[in-house]
Amino acid sequence: RPDLVRHVHALRHPSQEPILEAVRAEGCAPAALAPDHSAVSALRGGVALAVVCSGPAAIAQTLSAARELPVPGAVGPVAGALLGAAHGAEALPVELVARLELGWAVDTLARDLVAQIEDRPGGSEYQQPADRHWWPRYPGG
Repeated sequence: RPDLVRHVHALRHPSQEPILEAVRAEGCAPAALAPDHSAVSALRGGVALAVVCSGPAAIAQTLSAARELPVPGAVGPVAGALLGAAHGAEALPVELVARLELGWAVDTLARDLVAQIEDRPGGSEYQQPADRHWWPRYPGG
């Protein structure tokens, strides 16, 4: 969509100004990134913030910028998930990750997904499961 592209390009500000100040300087209202609690708004705002993050050192500033939007509870998690996927979970601010209600569940699922891809603890058609607790935890495979 042209308006999304315009907002994302407005966020690509070369200076070290805070992200939302760069948006305002380009003439875009930060509220336009995520005006409501819809999935489209959450994705639009999260992707826009993740795109402008200059690297792991700027993740905390980027996630703080999400708090200034009208729906921070929708945009922040999407931006955090994308930044964590791009830079690794270790790059995310510990004080924010520790407050996640289901952080342990997401962490377990992510680790199990990697284990399944790399080691196949649940076995396969021709191999017995290496972890006897795998199938009770993830039935129906």
